[in-house]
Formats: sequence, C-alpha cells, structure tokens
Amino acid sequence: MGQLLNEMKAETQVLVIGLTPVDEHVMPFADCLWCSNEDVAAHEAVLAETCRDADIPFLPLHRSMLEEPDWLTWMEPDGLHLNGEGHHFIHRRIRGWTALQTWAELLPRPQQHLSLGD
Repeated sequence: MGQLLNEMKAETQVLVIGLTPVDEHVMPFADCLWCSNEDVAAHEAVLAETCRDADIPFLPLHRSMLEEPDWLTWMEPDGLHLNGEGHHFIHRRIRGWTALQTWAELLPRPQQHLSLGD
C-alpha cells in the first residue's frame, strides 16, 4: 500500500478517506464473506499509518460513523454498502475536511486591508 501511495503521490495530489463500518448482523454476506467492525478498524488504522508515513492527508471515517446513533439505517441490506444517507454522512465529513479545501483552494484567503492612501 505504501509503495502504491508513494507512486501516486509522485504523479498527483493524493487524499485518502477511511473505511466505513459494516452491519455485522447480516454477516456472513452471501454465505461466504465475513466482515467485522474490529477488522475494519484494524485495516483503517493501517491505512492511516501508511498515509501518515507517506505524508498523505487521511480522513478517518469508521469510528466517527459508529458514534452516530442512526448509522445502521445508513446501510444497504447487504450490510457492506452505504445508502444515500450514508453517503450524505461522508459528504458532510469531506465538505469540512481542511486537506480537501486546501487542495481545492476553497479556504478563505486572508483579506488584505488597504488604506485609501495605497
């Protein structure tokens, strides 16, 4: 993962968002895939560390989404994918992400105060 991120970073600006929780109540998915939130948290931690080592902005999602009381209602029936409300949660998080705002040049610029004599 680190090599891939570094190769990407050499070519373009890279920003990485974290992983979303899974609904463990519907696992195993398709009788063959078992995902747990413990595993997702561990993978997100590795991803965050890899981004930190590569000096790449990272936006964690897993814990903040789990802290939302209605997060399970944001899941599709498969327990893996987000519905529209789940994507709206991510949108709100991304919209306020300073790294993205800086990249997109959306941060307010300091205003210059000019006197009438200038």
